Amino acid sequence: MATEAELIEAIRRAGRAGDGRAVQALGRELERVRSTPRPRSTGRDIADSTKNVVAGVIQGAAGIPDTITEAIAGGLRLAGRPVTAGLSGLAEMVGADDTARSIRQGGRQWESAMAQPFTVSRAVERVAPTPQSGTGRAIRFGSQVAGGAVSPANRFIPTPKQQPRVPTVTRRPGAAAVEAGKRTNIPVMTSDVRPPRTFVGRTAQAVGERIPIAGTGGMREAQAQARVNAVREFASDLGGNSSDDAITAVTRDMLATRGGKLTRFKAAKDSIIDGIEGVVPVDRTLTKIDDEIARLQGLRSPEVQPVIAKLQGWRDALQGQNLRNIEDLRSIMGQSFDDPGLAGVKTIGQKALNRIYAPLRQDMGDFIRATGGDEPFQIWRNANKQLSGLADDLNVSNLRGVIRTGEDTPENVARMLFSNKPSDVNRLAFNLSDEGKEAAQRAILQRALEKSGGYDEVSPNRFLNQLNTMRAPVQTFLPEDRVGDLQTALNATRRAQDAAAHPTTGAQLAIPAGAAGFTSLFGSPGAGLAAAGAYGLGARGYESALVRDLLLRAAQQQAQVLPPSPGLMGALMPVASTQARAFGPALNANVGVPLAARDREEY
Repeated sequence: MATEAELIEAIRRAGRAGDGRAVQALGRELERVRSTPRPRSTGRDIADSTKNVVAGVIQGAAGIPDTITEAIAGGLRLAGRPVTAGLSGLAEMVGADDTARSIRQGGRQWESAMAQPFTVSRAVERVAPTPQSGTGRAIRFGSQVAGGAVSPANRFIPTPKQQPRVPTVTRRPGAAAVEAGKRTNIPVMTSDVRPPRTFVGRTAQAVGERIPIAGTGGMREAQAQARVNAVREFASDLGGNSSDDAITAVTRDMLATRGGKLTRFKAAKDSIIDGIEGVVPVDRTLTKIDDEIARLQGLRSPEVQPVIAKLQGWRDALQGQNLRNIEDLRSIMGQSFDDPGLAGVKTIGQKALNRIYAPLRQDMGDFIRATGGDEPFQIWRNANKQLSGLADDLNVSNLRGVIRTGEDTPENVARMLFSNKPSDVNRLAFNLSDEGKEAAQRAILQRALEKSGGYDEVSPNRFLNQLNTMRAPVQTFLPEDRVGDLQTALNATRRAQDAAAHPTTGAQLAIPAGAAGFTSLFGSPGAGLAAAGAYGLGARGYESALVRDLLLRAAQQQAQVLPPSPGLMGALMPVASTQARAFGPALNANVGVPLAARDREEY
């Protein structure tokens, strides 16, 4: 008994030969074969469904190339008519009637061939005809649309409404990932920079990765190892795999560096104060003290009398003094309200004291500049500023704990180093030498490795997540260019680790179903194996650096490669709309749906 595909091919041959009776007889036989129920099984259903989906995806992906083929064939068909007429007429003029008849017969054969040129869609339809059931036709059409959506050819076709764009020289994210991969020795594949966004596309990618030998599994495995090597090299170069207690080293360095800064800035300030002679005019300070005394007296409260007495004492003490005495008096003033007997008025007294500090510094600064010049003034002002910042450190609880208890409490340094507040991390960095910053760098990488499986069993994806989690310390202490390259390359190639993971149950079922589909589609296990190998090799070719770079360049320059063409879109859309309305037999369907505009801006 002839199969359905054989009967369809026989009908075509009879139609081309003009044998109407044979066409009718074969048509009746085809209807009988189609109406004859066949025994079904779960395996058979899975294989037929897979066969239908694979065939539809291939037809959809080939939609645009097949349409172009049809257009070219139509043009050659029309161009052949005047050529045939001219040559046959010329032969008749010279009396070569047999030659003229041969030319006309060849012309008819040419037109017949160009009427039905070879297309991928026709070839697939001969092997896997569209099912006659409504569900089967709907699945075939959906697969065709999905195949057209993920087809690389669609990415070169702008939509009709899209305006021509002026090509820019800005670097696309895909190109940035490729460049970062080169610097980190991580190969970046085509689907890393142009990842599939449909279920069919992701399934096709997974099938390619699971075809043995010929598929892309080996490429993914090499990429996964390269990612591990890149993380290890990065951590090793920056000391992350060392076994020293980096946090303790940071604590010791911070205490030593901070103490050195205090000594250095205090010495610079004292050199200016002790080197300038003369009485310092403090008119601004005296005026401010008088204002504060008047304000407190206006309260008419006996509780503030101790504060007023302190202010009057400072007023008398500050007059007629040199810089050294005023500086010492300023230190005494700062401790005036530490007396437990003044605890009740400490807050109001401290506020009054804070209002006096600014005019007193201004009086001292004006005297230094007027007497010693601008350079001593700048040295004194910078030292004052740095000492003030070091004093403010005591207001930060974690840092205060380190300063007071020393190297016995490195956990306070750890809280600052791994804080989510950039201000905390920056304050710690300010109090570290270059050696201390290198120790902080080691501490960050030690923690990232520890939480990512350790140096020997590191998970690149978890390591990347740790870098993202510790954003503030990473940005402060690690080299920006190297971190940026590693993060970009690891983020773009996450698929390498995901593909190596154990597939889900659905993915596991897709493998035998796909094998059955290839076997059913191509008729025998041997042919199915060859087809699977060809599919795997095609996937490897698509993932190659050559295709990747070509697609990236094409995406960047496509405004010039192919400007908007309403005519081309108008030719493609009726095909899809007719198919959608009818769901009829797709013996000669070439479905090309221009859906690529949705992700063109991605690169």
